[in-house]
Amino acid sequence: MLHKQKREKLQATDEAAEQYYTEILAYCRYHLNFDRPTAEECTQDVFAAFFEYSADSEIRFPRAWLYRTADNYINRYRRCMEKQKATILTFPEEENHAIWGNPALTYNQDFDRIFDRSINIEKYAERVVACLSRDELKLYRLYYQDHLSLNEIAEIYALTYKAASNRLYRIKIKLKKEIAKLKFEMDSFRNYR
Repeated sequence: MLHKQKREKLQATDEAAEQYYTEILAYCRYHLNFDRPTAEECTQDVFAAFFEYSADSEIRFPRAWLYRTADNYINRYRRCMEKQKATILTFPEEENHAIWGNPALTYNQDFDRIFDRSINIEKYAERVVACLSRDELKLYRLYYQDHLSLNEIAEIYALTYKAASNRLYRIKIKLKKEIAKLKFEMDSFRNYR
């Protein structure tokens, strides 16, 4: 009897996941500015939480639960993205202004200074991506620019999903190292001046 209830509960959870997956994915994509990789990751997190929670408790309204959980994950992803943006646009003078000056004025002055200096981001992006081989660059572009899924990329390269995932992971590590190197050079230059 107990196994039958668990089996029915698992079947209901699977049906709900199949029924609402594309809907939740579209919702995440819309609220994450159509960033497909981030939306897919967010959707996976939502359904992982759904399966985990439904194993222990009954979810009476799965669609509402999924949307509420998606909202929570979307907010987490947005906070992470805001933190990343904040670390990119920091200036050494910012700390001194925040301590001694009016923070609102400081923000406006720093914002104006960003546009006065006009950093050529494309030049830095090209430099970072230049560390990739031709095949790595192609895979990078398929995933991040053309927004193909890992399954589609695996199919193109005649690889397993895991192999495609591993290649993308190695590319990310390579890019992170190059970005760290560039950041170090920029910090050294900034401190030298």
